[in-house]
Amino acid sequence: MSSVGAGGSTKPTPSKTMVISPSTEGSEEEQRIIDNFNQIQFGQRKKYGIIGTQDLSESHQNLIELLSYALVLSGNHIYTSGGSSGTNIAVIRGALRACNPDLLTVILPQSLSLQSSEMQLLLSRVANVVQLPQNDDMDLKEAANICNEKIILSVDKMVVFVYHASTSILNPLEVYQETMEFVTFYLD
Repeated sequence: MSSVGAGGSTKPTPSKTMVISPSTEGSEEEQRIIDNFNQIQFGQRKKYGIIGTQDLSESHQNLIELLSYALVLSGNHIYTSGGSSGTNIAVIRGALRACNPDLLTVILPQSLSLQSSEMQLLLSRVANVVQLPQNDDMDLKEAANICNEKIILSVDKMVVFVYHASTSILNPLEVYQETMEFVTFYLD
């Protein structure tokens, strides 16, 4: 398809449809990731939970921000947790960049007052913040597991960014592997 530009020259019109296809030697996991990206692209709106490690490189954070941004721009609702670094802050920044704060829900493992000042400032821009003050006296890992469970129970699909050794995130998720679709990105 092409269009005529100024001066009568013909230039290609960008296609509005792009299909990502796996390599011929692609694994089942690769195919599932490709299917998920195609669903995002073709406008099938869902509720996505995105959680993961706090230990991320800048390039991984940028990738997560971009994914979150694209999901919200496509009309999907994102659920994530709090945390002053890593996956959660990247998800929040990306979703907020899409300028539709109603499509972002942040479920905090504890009270807002226990979040870092940087995170509190960022969360002031989020329309839907759920606090769990009943977990304030718990160890943060235990509170985070409860928070992640609330996220899982609120969404259609989960996206997880972890290392193979991220057992504190991965082990509690095993309970839901049979009933929930997970796309796991291993960063190592």
